[in-house]
Amino acid sequence: MNQEKEIQEETLNNEEVKEENTDLESTDTEEKKEEVMESICEAETIYDFKTFKDVNMYIISVQRHFKVTYFIIFGICLVLGALVTILQPTNQKYLGVIMLVLAAYTLYVILTNEKRVDRSLATYFSTHDVFKQKFLFNREKVRAELVVDGELKHSDFPWAYISQVVFTTEYIYLFVGRNTPIVVSRKEEAMLKGTLEELEQLIRETCALKPIKTYDKPLAKTYLNITYKAPVEETKEEVEVKVETKEEVKEEVKEEVKEEEVVNNPTEDLKTKLEKELEKELDKE
Repeated sequence: MNQEKEIQEETLNNEEVKEENTDLESTDTEEKKEEVMESICEAETIYDFKTFKDVNMYIISVQRHFKVTYFIIFGICLVLGALVTILQPTNQKYLGVIMLVLAAYTLYVILTNEKRVDRSLATYFSTHDVFKQKFLFNREKVRAELVVDGELKHSDFPWAYISQVVFTTEYIYLFVGRNTPIVVSRKEEAMLKGTLEELEQLIRETCALKPIKTYDKPLAKTYLNITYKAPVEETKEEVEVKVETKEEVKEEVKEEVKEEEVVNNPTEDLKTKLEKELEKELDKE
């Protein structure tokens, strides 16, 4: 159960590369002012079930050495359980039985690890949609851009904050800290500017003094067929139109309020007009 919570937290942390990370921003983003960044390469990543599962499996299995740790625990429990069961008198074998039960549970955790990840991600995607994130690269930093509620937001990561680079068969993981990666797709169609070779060369040059690993092994055995909405593409122009539309709606609401005030509360000019007409009628009489 604790591991499932950790997986869900990590999944939300990957959506984080999306929103959070304000502590790691190198520049102050002023309110409603967007800094123009000159990029060498640009790429986008679709955060779907496969993307999330691969990164979670890498963090759990490789970064945290999950299987190694649990196999050591399994071996210790199995050996101690067997020794205690064999050597202790019949009425004192309960400790050995407990150790054997722990060994069996540890083995169960190892064998069902991937299923727990699947279950956690299925729960996540029951309330979240697939989304796209754009990354801009130059020799100073990486910028992550995302449209959230019709507003374009970004977070900047200087290369100094990248602690480790991992090349898998389908992704490039730029780790900010130990367990929070920027996930960059290695598909050619994911490149918006420049080529994949140029991007990889840029990463290797800027991170030459950082640990750079290549991991070619499969990260998962199977992938669930999750039904979810397609990612919604929103350009900067569409975002600007949305903002303008909001302002127009506000103006329309103000005009309607003013009209209602005129109907329900006559103005001073109207009052004066009525008073003059009343005076004329009295003069005639």
